[in-house]
Amino acid sequence: MKLTRGQAEELYRRLGLAAAPPDSPEAAALRRALGDDTFFLVPAGVLVFEPDRSAGSWVGVLVADWEDENRGRLRVREPVRTELGVPAEALESD
Repeated sequence: MKLTRGQAEELYRRLGLAAAPPDSPEAAALRRALGDDTFFLVPAGVLVFEPDRSAGSWVGVLVADWEDENRGRLRVREPVRTELGVPAEALESD
């Protein structure tokens, strides 16, 4: 999901995750492959955050893996829900 600047800043404040700059080559390539989301590069690959209304939270979803240890290339994968999340009200008030 495409997050607002305030939502991305709140995720950084709460989880220490910085969004890939939207004008970076990495973000542009990810948008071409995955759509217009806000992407977070993490050791496991790439996360996006999606609302989970039934749980009352926003959760991190892994959408790409690193192809090698050097983290030079990404491979799109079936989305996998992670344990990372924040309460819904943290992002929905923006």
